[in-house]
Amino acid sequence: MIEIKAIMSLPFLKKERFTGSYQGMQYRLEKAGDELRATVFSGPYCFDKTPEEKKVSAMFSFDAEGLDAAIAWLNSRYEEKSEEWKEGEKLV
Repeated sequence: MIEIKAIMSLPFLKKERFTGSYQGMQYRLEKAGDELRATVFSGPYCFDKTPEEKKVSAMFSFDAEGLDAAIAWLNSRYEEKSEEWKEGEKLV
């Protein structure tokens, strides 16, 4: 389960993107205008080298509730496609 609030905060996201991975699923959180964008994708490549069609994104409000919702969305995406993520992990 992804639990990143202890190491990343909204003030951090105002200035920087946050990237991570969980058991083969790679993800990125970033400020997009006045919203928070969460994106998931599979390896073996980094975000910039992964084709757009292999990325899935969702938008959330840029506040504490939106961050909670984004983390919940990341976890639900992992659960929905856990076998696919595990295959991507083997490629890394």
